[in-house]
Amino acid sequence: IGDLELPEIRNFFEHFARALALNDAESKVFKDDLETALASRPEILEMAGNPIMLTALAVLQHNDQRLPEYRVELYESILGWLAAAHQHKEGRLPAEKCLEYMRKLALRMQDEPAGRLVQVNKRSAAELFTREFGGNVDGNEVLLERETQDSGIIAAVGSDLKFWHLSFQEYLAAREIASLGDQEQIQRVVESGKLYQAEWRETMRLLGGILRQQGEAKIDGLIDAILRVDRPALADQVRCAALLSAMMRDLSRMKYEPKNPRYEPAIRKVMGIFRAGEAEEIGIGKCAEAADLLGHVGDPRLEEDNWVEIAAGSFLMGAQKQKKREPNYDPEALDSEEPVHEVQLRGFRVRRFPVTVREFGEFVKKGGYAARKHWVEGFGKFSEPEDWQTQKQFPNRPVTGVSWFEAAAYCAWTKVRLPTEAEWERAARGPQSSRYPWGNEPPLDASRANYDSAIGHVTPVGLFPKGNTAEGLCDLLGNVWEWCGDWFGPYGTEHSQNPSGPKEGEQETLRGGAWSSRPLVVRVSNRDWDEPTVRGNSVGFRCAGDWS
Repeated sequence: IGDLELPEIRNFFEHFARALALNDAESKVFKDDLETALASRPEILEMAGNPIMLTALAVLQHNDQRLPEYRVELYESILGWLAAAHQHKEGRLPAEKCLEYMRKLALRMQDEPAGRLVQVNKRSAAELFTREFGGNVDGNEVLLERETQDSGIIAAVGSDLKFWHLSFQEYLAAREIASLGDQEQIQRVVESGKLYQAEWRETMRLLGGILRQQGEAKIDGLIDAILRVDRPALADQVRCAALLSAMMRDLSRMKYEPKNPRYEPAIRKVMGIFRAGEAEEIGIGKCAEAADLLGHVGDPRLEEDNWVEIAAGSFLMGAQKQKKREPNYDPEALDSEEPVHEVQLRGFRVRRFPVTVREFGEFVKKGGYAARKHWVEGFGKFSEPEDWQTQKQFPNRPVTGVSWFEAAAYCAWTKVRLPTEAEWERAARGPQSSRYPWGNEPPLDASRANYDSAIGHVTPVGLFPKGNTAEGLCDLLGNVWEWCGDWFGPYGTEHSQNPSGPKEGEQETLRGGAWSSRPLVVRVSNRDWDEPTVRGNSVGFRCAGDWS
């Protein structure tokens, strides 16, 4: 069963409440509480897309009248419920013993010397249980067979076993590591270097939460051990900062702040690649390499709420080159940018960065190309962006090689939209309606945008902080052209209220220029256009929406 979307999740709640025979008042409380959890806690919404997790969340809500506060508690409750649900059956282990067996199996699979296993031979697992708990191999194989029949924790795959959900394996492995002595924990994940492997990232994040449950001294010890290692190379510093940032997403919610004095400098030094001044000292080449690596190991910026709200108001759109003393004078203005005209916009919001490869990858993975309801036109024409296998190696770069149809479908899938051309220009001009995102001066140069093939390829988002707007929007000039929601057409001369371009046309609007663009076109007022089916390695987009 594929991942469920929000309407399907809500439909499930409706059926679940009906199956429980709740009265109207009870049903409303049950559904409202789950809706509140989905809206306020990203980890709940992420879990709810999986049918097994969704069932468990609904059961927890009904039985306990609330969902646990922290992610590690959610997994503990879900797995505890699954282990207990069938313990009364003949030949089944008590719930606590079942989870002890599963923890041993999970760590064995997670810690395989040749790399993590996602499924394991049933006989091999029975041999592990025999070494750890006694009995004989045949008896333990029968025990495993019974567990696969209806436990919801492990499942049979031919003669192999796997955990029903990979996060079960990651959580149980973390729980088993947390049961080890302090020194063995450190040797297992820190001294071995496994903590920086991508397949250990989620386990490390969960381990941090579990150790926090056990007391501040336990999590302090792990973080101290991580920071104790000297890392002169920037690449190693990036890996460390990314790991700690991922762990802190859970730990900060659990009211934990690292006490080690090395923590803040370690994070600040790495994230300096995205701060004006510090980035220039490091050099754009090294910053780009470090930012690409951060994308591989987990860019913490992409976990933040990156919506920027733009207040309602008016601005002068377009540019002219005839009258130097008149508004929006630009000696490089093209005919398509005239006339300068006043535009009134309602409040709207726009994403800080263009849509990244990682973000678009969720659309691909979760069947966005196969879901007709998200597509205005172009359904079935494409199955993934151009050069997708190469792009996936750079998760925090803007996605490219997407047509207007794909960009619009992604926006519909995320319940937002492409910005109108007027919204895009207002965002790019900033609150003072400036000539450049950063103001009227200084003019464009290579420290403020990726253009004119100076670097030779798309770079990770937000790598040119000197080019940001006062409202914190990044990459509005250079890096990738951005699709807008409007058909292209000439400007009118009258005052415009929330314009959205012509009602029909043959070409959609593009804005901002790209990594390969000459300086003439890398301007906030410059307009480009192309057919909505066009794709290329310099074309991407960002999302917009109505003001929340």
